[in-house]
Amino acid sequence: LTVLENLMVGAYVMKDKKKFTARLERVFEHFPNLKERKKQVKSAAKKLNCIVILKGHKDIISDGKTAATNESGSIYMTKAGTGDTLAGVCGALLAGGIKPFDAACLAAWINGKAGELAANKFGAGMLASDIIETIPKVFK
Repeated sequence: LTVLENLMVGAYVMKDKKKFTARLERVFEHFPNLKERKKQVKSAAKKLNCIVILKGHKDIISDGKTAATNESGSIYMTKAGTGDTLAGVCGALLAGGIKPFDAACLAAWINGKAGELAANKFGAGMLASDIIETIPKVFK
């Protein structure tokens, strides 16, 4: 969980599967397929009464009622700081008055698209700071 954990709107960002399982105090050996991952994320969001974003090859976002996927992103986003960039984008959207579930879905897409652009420019050497610098280009 990152910065958004204690917001009054109840938005959460799960940065990885280990933190996801630790937060729920359950051990999931693995998530065998997208359908099962969506089910688990939706269950977690319902249990925690919040929005959950599980980052991965396909991000999964749920409010406990519905689950959405985001397919933007790059294999080079599997490094330190990319979850923090996601949390920052989500926080900015929430601060702008966007509803939590919509903000989470949009943040995942924006962060992923910025990651794609940064990966195209920097390749495997891409850093989270490159994603931050690329975010404005997503809106052009």
